[in-house]
Amino acid sequence: MVEKKHGRIINIASRAWLGGPGQAPYSSAKAGMVGLTRTLALELGGKGITSNCIAPGLIHTPLWDELPEKNKAFLLSKQPTGKLGDVDDVANAILFFADDDAGFITGQVLYTCGGRSLFSG
Repeated sequence: MVEKKHGRIINIASRAWLGGPGQAPYSSAKAGMVGLTRTLALELGGKGITSNCIAPGLIHTPLWDELPEKNKAFLLSKQPTGKLGDVDDVANAILFFADDDAGFITGQVLYTCGGRSLFSG
């Protein structure tokens, strides 16, 4: 990327980087990903490389399907949209950052979380 003076770094974190009870290890790891994204944006921006981060929230995956119904109901009750995202929502966010038309956007976190990032916990 440096040689070509063009590139897109797109990291995947989680809206959980904002913190939440009982999530210290996970939140810390995701916060580290956000910090890495921002640092790479500063270090590589002058070399034609952007660095951005996607922070998904509740996405319908096999892991979601394994949760007990009471946990699903609780999590969805905190979701402003009242619904799950799907993998296409995350893929579309990635495609947005990968596009050459997004070349002036760097160091940013794009939440694909149905509004859940509006509050932590």
